[in-house]
Amino acid sequence: ETVKTAPGSVESLAGWIKKIGDGNFYKWRVANRLGKLARELVTRQESQGEHPRRMQLEGLGWDPPQKVQRYLEAGLNESFVDYPRPALAILPKSTTPFDLDVNEVVKFLESQVEASNERKHP
Repeated sequence: ETVKTAPGSVESLAGWIKKIGDGNFYKWRVANRLGKLARELVTRQESQGEHPRRMQLEGLGWDPPQKVQRYLEAGLNESFVDYPRPALAILPKSTTPFDLDVNEVVKFLESQVEASNERKHP
């Protein structure tokens, strides 16, 4: 008998990323998860003796491109319902902060992890 385990956070996020093309809910869900990860990174950096700014995405060394910052903040503070689909399918969809290529966000977050590790172990 095979026991099925619950997916871990990375596996779960990968599943959401695969569904991004399916609509704003999935885009928001990924932005929300990445926003929470970003908040955790900032909180960790702040707890290393820098001035804490609690739940905001700002801090020493935190300088993402504006569109990445907007994406992460929208993931934390907004919802997919803030960007409804047009009532008529023939109307163009409005753009959202969640339309940013998730790879840009992941690359920035990776750079933050690397920079944090360098500060800990020069």
